[in-house]
Amino acid sequence: MTYPLYLLHQRIGYIIFNNLMGHYNKYLILAGTITLMITTSFIIVKYIAAPLSNYFEKYLGILINFFLDLRYKSASLETKGIEKISNSISDK
Repeated sequence: MTYPLYLLHQRIGYIIFNNLMGHYNKYLILAGTITLMITTSFIIVKYIAAPLSNYFEKYLGILINFFLDLRYKSASLETKGIEKISNSISDK
């Protein structure tokens, strides 16, 4: 939850303070801004970051395994081809 809070707090905090400073008590603005930033950070982590993380973990994992499997198969085919050539040379 700290990373979204880190990304949000400075920009949005300054906007809130600059726009509300002359109209309301500075301690009320501070408390409201802290509450808003923590709540927004929680919502981002709970409803955006976690589902995206699960999606990426699932589908990118499948994709990575597919390409690594292809790479392994092609490497093993190359090795077998080299072994056949070396065996045929040694037989002669």
